[in-house]
Amino acid sequence: MVRLEVFRLRRAAARRQKMRCHYCDALMWLRDAAPFLVRFGLSAEQAARFQCTAEHLVARRDGGPNAKSNVVAACRFCNVQRHDEEGVQPLDHLSYRAMVRQRMDEGSWHPPWATEKGIVEWASAACKKPEPARPE
Repeated sequence: MVRLEVFRLRRAAARRQKMRCHYCDALMWLRDAAPFLVRFGLSAEQAARFQCTAEHLVARRDGGPNAKSNVVAACRFCNVQRHDEEGVQPLDHLSYRAMVRQRMDEGSWHPPWATEKGIVEWASAACKKPEPARPE
């Protein structure tokens, strides 16, 4: 029953977020990787990084509920990285999101091919096109 509930919350969050990761804003796939593979010309290994997961903002082990207010959609990479170090309390979701956005600005979160293929469309200050000169 819990798995079905989490699946429904993940699907609803993904739709609310227009199939973009809560942390890095990358496009994600939900159930079937095949269309995503074809659309972006990826290998299965590359596509796995962008599988949509249910991310509990407050972890269940810390008392976070399976509820719409506590579940967002996150790409597998962001979700795994947030909980990567065993025995270490992960950053709270706001601090983690800020850290991911900082790394995105630095170009050091996803590999360059993710931007080249249009999966990640991060427009950081370092990547923005220069403003046209204003006439004086």
